[in-house]
Amino acid sequence: MTHYLSPLDEWLGAPAAHLREKAFEASQFAAAEIADQGIKADTARDIVIRLLALAEQRTDDLADFRPMIEALTREVGLFPYVDASVASLSDQIAREAFRSESDPDLVFHVEQQRIFKSLLLGNNVVASAPTSFGKSLIIDSMIGQLHIERSAIIVPTLALLDETRRRILQKIDVTTTIIFHRSQIAPPSGKVVFIGTQERLLDRTDIGRLDLLIVDEFYKADPSRSDGRFVALNAVISRLSRITRQFFLIGPFIDGIDARGWRYADVDFIKTNYRTVSFDSIDVQASQDNIASLATYLADGQNRPALVFVKSPQSATELAEGLVEAGIDLSTDWSRQLADWISENYTSNWSLVQSLRRGIGYHHGRMPRALASAIVRGFNRGHFNILLCTSTLIEGVNTAAKSVFIWDKKIDGTDVDFFTFSNIRGRAGRMGRHYVGKVFYFHPAPQEEQHEVQVPGLGSGGDVDEILVHYDSAEIPHAAQQRITNWQTSTGLTIEELKRFGGLHFSRLERLKELIGELSSDEVRRLSWRQFPKYNELKATAALVWKAFNLTRSGARSGT
Repeated sequence: MTHYLSPLDEWLGAPAAHLREKAFEASQFAAAEIADQGIKADTARDIVIRLLALAEQRTDDLADFRPMIEALTREVGLFPYVDASVASLSDQIAREAFRSESDPDLVFHVEQQRIFKSLLLGNNVVASAPTSFGKSLIIDSMIGQLHIERSAIIVPTLALLDETRRRILQKIDVTTTIIFHRSQIAPPSGKVVFIGTQERLLDRTDIGRLDLLIVDEFYKADPSRSDGRFVALNAVISRLSRITRQFFLIGPFIDGIDARGWRYADVDFIKTNYRTVSFDSIDVQASQDNIASLATYLADGQNRPALVFVKSPQSATELAEGLVEAGIDLSTDWSRQLADWISENYTSNWSLVQSLRRGIGYHHGRMPRALASAIVRGFNRGHFNILLCTSTLIEGVNTAAKSVFIWDKKIDGTDVDFFTFSNIRGRAGRMGRHYVGKVFYFHPAPQEEQHEVQVPGLGSGGDVDEILVHYDSAEIPHAAQQRITNWQTSTGLTIEELKRFGGLHFSRLERLKELIGELSSDEVRRLSWRQFPKYNELKATAALVWKAFNLTRSGARSGT
């Protein structure tokens, strides 16, 4: 988007007189756009966000502009950004109208309140909103409602599970129980919040009834995305949607939903492009694979804190080593102390130790969870400000990045599509912290495309037996009933066991049974252990898993 105040960096260093002239012209243009389009004037909102950033950085030069900027902020619905100390009385009153009932410290923007009100009316809501929208504030406010006693939140990754649990812990009162680990048993009554990945919630038998089911990043239920976990996600959606009074599905950059065959008629689909941050795009394709060029951009304090997207754990390691060789040194006491701790408790040969000693962290799905969580918290708290990450951090986890560098263009050997690209790009900037982010492209952006999402678990289930097994018998087509009976025979599992473990795919469960049948009695005994396995028991279990599942994409090379 190119207009009066883009790119922002040019205006931050402009002479005062020139800045004031252009800021006034931009305000006039924004006001005209608002008069023409109202609250949906995207260009006007983008200008207002940039004016807020300028007013924060050039306080003295734009001091007398503040009442005008506050008025424009109200007009585009950005009520969280309205500063009561300089806003007019009418703007302050308007802001109060958007304050959350359950959290007096929270003020919604106009589109957050639109979704929140639909949920309060009892609607089933499917929402498409940009990455910087502030969806977690809606989730937290709904959980805080008195009529919501038992709720469940399905999240796609363990990293997001950790973040969601910590965030909600800060919001709830002592009478609320958060269930997130397999070892916990939920009380039969009282206020309870279940948080888990699809596999963890599918495995639970103590959920009972629900007042609200929340599915974060719900687009992953679409079979066309070729996500190997879509079966488990649809299975748990199918199961939990049948025991909840209301559901809320939310994800980014979705143009429509394919609701044919859904069991629910009262679904409010809300699509909004409402952003609370802006971003400037910087094309550096000429510097493709040039680590020295990346290092130069990262060394510039105006580009930090920075998130660098890479395609795989190996790519994260290689790039971290390359940046260290390029001479970057932005270390802090915190990053050096963490590096020393890792060296002492893991190994001094880990490249993460060397990179953290230069102020560079990385995060991927193969790291120990506690360490990965500590690195994200350290980045968000400003203890260091360069973080390399794979898609495990892109999918829903909030970060405090000002800039995003898209270094790789693939995930698991496949080119990043426009949907994923938009999700990565949307991590630049952070509501309330960085008004305007930056996105650096090291590869051409994918061609824009429309994205309509299917969720078989809310409808007929298609022909996926792992989803259909959760349906009432009268809903299952006769041919599918026979297939499910055959799966019982071939796996040796009951219907309840098929429901519980169906996310692993019935064919894999069948293969597991065949492999176990080929083992000797001594080998079978090694598979029979409780709590913590001994070495030979663990080795036998890993060998079985390796044979039954295709784990080459996870980076494993053998059962051993």
